[in-house]
Amino acid sequence: ASVARSLTLVAGERARIDVGDAAQRERAFFGAWARKEAVIKATGEGLSAPLRDIEVHPESSSRHWSVRRTPAATTAEEELVVLDLDPRSGFAAAIALPRGSPVVECFHLVPDP
Repeated sequence: ASVARSLTLVAGERARIDVGDAAQRERAFFGAWARKEAVIKATGEGLSAPLRDIEVHPESSSRHWSVRRTPAATTAEEELVVLDLDPRSGFAAAIALPRGSPVVECFHLVPDP
């Protein structure tokens, strides 16, 4: 996991996930990965994007994240907001949308007995 962190996360992202016990750090890493993956899917770059050039950082809301790119973000990235979704326990998910998009909610469907 430390190799994946060093290849994919910038210093600010690594600092945010290096808090808590091992389980909390693992959840934080996969949350950071899901947010970054949402950005590269939204921009159409996929895994060809240089992941260490992209930082997804928190806004004032704990569910909303902004995108910074080094050396500079494109207009499309600056206008993205990344939202954490709440999948079932043990999973991480996020979606990147243009700012001002409708509210996104995640529902857990329970099968009929």
